[in-house]
Amino acid sequence: MAYLASSRDAQHVRIAIPEPSTTANILAAYEKALRETPQARLLLLTHVSNRSGLVLPIREIAAMARKRNVDGILDSAQSVGLLPVAVDNLGIDFMGFSLHKWVAAPLGTGALYIRRGRLSDITPWLGNHIHKDDDIRARVPTGTVDSQHG
Repeated sequence: MAYLASSRDAQHVRIAIPEPSTTANILAAYEKALRETPQARLLLLTHVSNRSGLVLPIREIAAMARKRNVDGILDSAQSVGLLPVAVDNLGIDFMGFSLHKWVAAPLGTGALYIRRGRLSDITPWLGNHIHKDDDIRARVPTGTVDSQHG
């Protein structure tokens, strides 16, 4: 988000999770932040906090954002493999996750989800021409995998 703020002349706003972290308090904090930031267009959400284990009410927050034409992108690095994750039930259009945390895949493995119909909203990675523009793989960096065993 900091990169987007600097490269796109955008504003980076952080939302503090209130204590106690009840669903009602969390939703109220997001509602307030979205109301006070009417120019918002992207909301980065963390599904499960790596610090506290808090699971955010993603479906409700995503619906709230969508009503204001704000896209949500979900960081689900801590949830995939730990919790049952059904993308359609989350109501999110964009999601990224690593696979080494709870699935025990090799470091550096992960996945990107872009809801069907939204692919053209994400430009290919730095002019990636290895894959066609209608291929999701054009949206992720390509390169050489580190194969050293240490």
